[in-house]
Amino acid sequence: MSAFHTEQDPPRTARSATDADLVARAGRGDAVAFETIMRRHNRLLFRSARGVVADDAEAQDVVQETYLRAFAKLNSFRGDAALGTWLARIAINVALDAQRKRGRAVPLADTQDIGAELAIGQLLGRPFAFDGLGTGQAHQQAV
Repeated sequence: MSAFHTEQDPPRTARSATDADLVARAGRGDAVAFETIMRRHNRLLFRSARGVVADDAEAQDVVQETYLRAFAKLNSFRGDAALGTWLARIAINVALDAQRKRGRAVPLADTQDIGAELAIGQLLGRPFAFDGLGTGQAHQQAV
């Protein structure tokens, strides 16, 4: 085994360290310790995020934001729960925030439905809307 390590391969001491030790070291600015935390929990965070968001790319964005938030708040980790649990909760919160933000925006594809709704409403002489669930069924809007 080589005495050198690459960015892809943290030193053996970092890989075998406990989460509590890694948090303490990362809190003191040890980049290898934080990298080890990331490698150790990456799969859990991705699965947690992917359970909330729509696709892999968005889940990867959530994981990245999770690491940024975790690094910024590392000193607030008390150790009451496992580090993985704390990180997963952050990831879920980030994913939920992303969903909320996405829900407020009107996707481009939906703008075509708005035009169709207006045209159908004009033909019928009353407000009209598609159900927005992708079922293709139309519903009358209450006035």
